[in-house]
Amino acid sequence: MRAAYVRRIDDLGRVVVPAELRNRFGIGSGEALQLSMESDRVLLHPCQTGCAMCGSSDRLYRLHGRSICSACVTGVKNMAGHHVTGHVGAEPTGPR
Repeated sequence: MRAAYVRRIDDLGRVVVPAELRNRFGIGSGEALQLSMESDRVLLHPCQTGCAMCGSSDRLYRLHGRSICSACVTGVKNMAGHHVTGHVGAEPTGPR
């Protein structure tokens, strides 16, 4: 289901993003948003400037729309004991 919100642009060009959307996408006060255009649409995206795990901006890789630094990639590999199977992004199976 698509939710639609109508917001007016104020005199300074500002638009209020509804709390429901900020909460759903984890956007906090003062965080940056990326604006982009796609055909006839304006898109807003949370702007991630560093690693989603540690915040580092050194040697970042993109995975499922998130940035992850090489040190965290190595750490996850070590934690998994190099026994990761399936394709990247595969959901674990079995009891949790």
